[in-house]
Amino acid sequence: MNLIETLKDEHKKILELFDEVDSVDAVKEKKILVEKLKKLAIKHLTTEGKEIYPKIKEAKEKDIRDLGELFSELMNKYSTEFLNIIKKIEESHNEIEKEIIEKYSRIKDRIKDRIVLEETTLFPAYEKL
Repeated sequence: MNLIETLKDEHKKILELFDEVDSVDAVKEKKILVEKLKKLAIKHLTTEGKEIYPKIKEAKEKDIRDLGELFSELMNKYSTEFLNIIKKIEESHNEIEKEIIEKYSRIKDRIKDRIVLEETTLFPAYEKL
């Protein structure tokens, strides 16, 4: 499996884990699932950071470099926010506060949108290089 196929497969698994997290009510189960989600997301982000962004930043075409810079900045913002929310879920005991669930839902939706953008814009740009 090549790099892009691997990343797309990880996207699929991330989306499945989002659905699983949403489908359980028990805090203990939710915490187990968000831990799996966190590990996969960190692995995925590390791969993108080491493999995708450096190559895009070296592209001859300015528009591809600019695209990479935009995606990289957003990745850093989203990943920081996502990991902070995951930490709050992990620290929850008997109940996860409504505010945390709402923040999780918002970042989850932004990540889902980003996955679509990566697969339709960033990955094809990377494959051109």
